[in-house]
Amino acid sequence: KELNMRGKVYPENGSVVIVDDQIEEALPLMKVLSKTGISFKYFSGKAEELPGVPFDNVRIVFLDIELEGMQGVTADKTKLPTLANVISKIISTKCQPYVIIAWTKHQELVKDLKKSLKEIPPLFTLCIEKSECKVNGSDGFDIKKISDKLIKKVNEFGSFKFFLKWQNISNRSSGKIINEISSIYPFDDNWNNNTNNLLVKLAEAYAGKQVDKDSVWKYAMLSFNSLFLDIIENEIFADTFDVEKNMDLSQQQNLDDKNIVGEINRRLHISIEDNNKPVPGNVYSSIKNICLGKENLIESTFNGDISQFQERESFIQESEIIHLEVSPFCDYAQNKWKRNRILSGVKWPEKYENNLKKADYIYKTPLFRIDNNLYYFVFDIRLLNSIEIEKLNDVTSTVRIRKELLNDIQTKIAVHINRLGITSL
Repeated sequence: KELNMRGKVYPENGSVVIVDDQIEEALPLMKVLSKTGISFKYFSGKAEELPGVPFDNVRIVFLDIELEGMQGVTADKTKLPTLANVISKIISTKCQPYVIIAWTKHQELVKDLKKSLKEIPPLFTLCIEKSECKVNGSDGFDIKKISDKLIKKVNEFGSFKFFLKWQNISNRSSGKIINEISSIYPFDDNWNNNTNNLLVKLAEAYAGKQVDKDSVWKYAMLSFNSLFLDIIENEIFADTFDVEKNMDLSQQQNLDDKNIVGEINRRLHISIEDNNKPVPGNVYSSIKNICLGKENLIESTFNGDISQFQERESFIQESEIIHLEVSPFCDYAQNKWKRNRILSGVKWPEKYENNLKKADYIYKTPLFRIDNNLYYFVFDIRLLNSIEIEKLNDVTSTVRIRKELLNDIQTKIAVHINRLGITSL
């Protein structure tokens, strides 16, 4: 029952936080969470004991409303700035979603606290008195009373439960990988040396024999990726899901909204990041002497005579030229690059989609929402080029296409290059 409770509503990877200035008051909760296998972080709320950098992976916060220094404060709203400051020191603005379980009976105070956390608002809050959860005649703690209330509330937020489930599955999957690889050799006096040699072999299998010592652990870890994907997929298929029972599918938002579609696609397939080191997937806005030029590139992918297009000037102005690094990952991992392979294209505004040429050498990505505008990335496969590696030494990309989409583009290039054609009359 305890294990079932953990899987249903609590994260298993240390995403639980306890904030209580009286550690003896928090100890019963700590004990029962530990017994159930739920790891946590504890803070007293004192400024000098708070983390230097807020965490971006917190899902549940047990919060004592009356921390040190608040004794004798009769106006509840006077407590809000202190509580909000403590939470902001623990939780990053990137951390969403999370919930607060507050030790209090004052619902209004907790509602006001939620309003005070404007940059990091909790998904929801629960109010529970500590006295309700104490086991009579002992220092025990009845976690079930909290869990029942939490489960009832979480059931109103099926999507939150979904994310907790996925997080727990991925956590268990990574643990299985460690169990699999670390147990190849017996755990004796030679285990460390044997396993070190094994990890070097895995790094070489991934990146080639010439892998340098400084990169061994990085490439050994990368070699785990395919195993991790297999294990996590198997775990997902094997799991008995009850998430969908709590999701009211009749209340779905209409995903025909192109802004939502573009935002989802961007997060799935694009990483917005500065990168001054060439890696497959980097997208550059400018590389000297590499392609036809903006207008000629647009013309090669435009359906019809662009000189006759009434909106020609605004279309060209709103479009942007892009260059995608499409070298194979194995060349990058094994440091076999002789030249960078670049595919030039256009960041094509969505409103001109109907003006895009349809041809087997044209590749159009899914719709992306970037800087509040909608674009497709459009590439002319015929313009595949290669440049000297030195040309990218001082060039920084601001976008990287993630591996799944990049693999699809590379496949399209390979198919186009290998097309046989036929002779016919």
